[in-house]
Amino acid sequence: MAPVPPAFLPVAPLRGAAIRPGGRVAHRGRVPVCGATPPSPPPPPAAAAGPAAPAAARLTRRAALSTAGAVAAAAALAAAAAPPLPASAAAPAVAPAAAADAAVTDEQIGFAYTPPPASDFTRVDTAISGGRRLTVYTHNTSGSDSNLSVVATGVSSDFTALTSFGSVDNVAKTILGTSGKGVDAQMVSVAKRPADNAYVFEYTMKVKDGPTRRLLTVFSLQPGQSIITLTAQAREEEWPSVESELRAAIDSYRLLHK
Repeated sequence: MAPVPPAFLPVAPLRGAAIRPGGRVAHRGRVPVCGATPPSPPPPPAAAAGPAAPAAARLTRRAALSTAGAVAAAAALAAAAAPPLPASAAAPAVAPAAAADAAVTDEQIGFAYTPPPASDFTRVDTAISGGRRLTVYTHNTSGSDSNLSVVATGVSSDFTALTSFGSVDNVAKTILGTSGKGVDAQMVSVAKRPADNAYVFEYTMKVKDGPTRRLLTVFSLQPGQSIITLTAQAREEEWPSVESELRAAIDSYRLLHK
């Protein structure tokens, strides 16, 4: 597998006070650099009742969108180079030993989905920045890098609705944010799923000298707690053979106790 372009790697949370929803939208094409420090924004409002994300995992509005975009674009590719988590490090809310085609429920954050069949995909849990866990289901066929990735990123308690990130078009632009830097990204379709507090994006992405990929991303908000992203991806030439399994996994996503 070719090395992952730096712009495609999951981005570490930025330190600093949270920016209130409705602030300036992250500029298209700009992905935060790990360790960068943003300008000092105004302090966030008092935390609302309910579970709060760990301080180390909370993101500003700009960083949350940029991080979600970077992870959605290529978190699963980055996972190939990262060591898998030991069994003891996996979160107990998601049973690591469960068959890949059994429904997976994260009771702590509050979401569920049905992965692609265990007969065709292998699950690996990997530690990434900010104390998060990336779960990837990779196709078993030799030479295939088709996969489904799942990751949750903590946000501040004042992120109470998807509109906290601006319009769906703003989020779509962030998902395609690396376009123009050796990457050609094109949005195919955008859908809203109000029942799951989610947007669903279908798009293509081609890294310079690399293959064109087809991607499906669920961008969902557990209010005041986490952004959840599920991303299915495959090379365009392989997409027809895996589309039904990957699309079924994306369609199965549900947000719980919102």
